[in-house]
Amino acid sequence: MARKFYIIRNGQPEPLQPRRSILVADGTLKPWQATTLWSAEELAAADIYEEQPAVVPADEEVLTRTPVWTGSEVRETVTTRPRPAPPTSRKRFDDRAAGDPVTDAIIAGLAELKGVPVPAARAWLRGLIDEA
Repeated sequence: MARKFYIIRNGQPEPLQPRRSILVADGTLKPWQATTLWSAEELAAADIYEEQPAVVPADEEVLTRTPVWTGSEVRETVTTRPRPAPPTSRKRFDDRAAGDPVTDAIIAGLAELKGVPVPAARAWLRGLIDEA
């Protein structure tokens, strides 16, 4: 993941734009390469900090990411929720078969071949998926 740098202005982290000069607190412009060429101490002297990424468990999905100034570093805070269970074969079939003209045509053709109504052909296919 790309490194993110922030400058602290009025106690709030403000993202630095890549390849743009950096206006530091004393009103001078510094080159954008400062984030790769300067040490952490030199950056801190100019109120520039690298974001410390949050650790997200593998079974969680991130809803929001927010940088927060702690007074000594910029920490990424995240809002997460449990990852939803992967869809079942039946759910994927139902989602795909709902209003998809190609799938509807295939099911209609199957119904015609079997000599049954379309809902019966759809139910028969669903039954095949449940057995798998």
